[in-house]
Amino acid sequence: MELEVITEIPIYRPAQEVFEALFDQDKMADFFTSLLSSLTSEGKTAGSLQADSVPGMELVHVIPNEMIQFNWTVSIVPTSVLLTFTPITHTSTLLKVVEGHWSKNSEGLRSYAQQMQTWTYFNVRLKLFLEHGLHLDSFLNNPNDKAS
Repeated sequence: MELEVITEIPIYRPAQEVFEALFDQDKMADFFTSLLSSLTSEGKTAGSLQADSVPGMELVHVIPNEMIQFNWTVSIVPTSVLLTFTPITHTSTLLKVVEGHWSKNSEGLRSYAQQMQTWTYFNVRLKLFLEHGLHLDSFLNNPNDKAS
């Protein structure tokens, strides 16, 4: 059995709003949205974009307001990422991220832990922004400036 990152977080916004935030640079600023917004069609490869983008990311499948699937190599091995947007109610969404797979060895465990941390941070950052208008990076840099 291989290692797989699975994160879930409820976000108290409709699925459409959560989905669209991932493609809106004004909402997610520098958190890989420049990459997603440049990948407008399935099968398109990102190549070398901006410094905050991930070279070699390939958008595999998109169903608006339901799912985004892409492949990338941010760790030692290429992985597949699936983001799903499941309505809980008409005003809330369960965001689930699944990424994998890594072998159960020291390199695989390191990559798994890194990506678990990355996706946990991503989920919290998105939730804070959509529910409260907070940009986590701005808040961490200046705690007195809660809304940027």
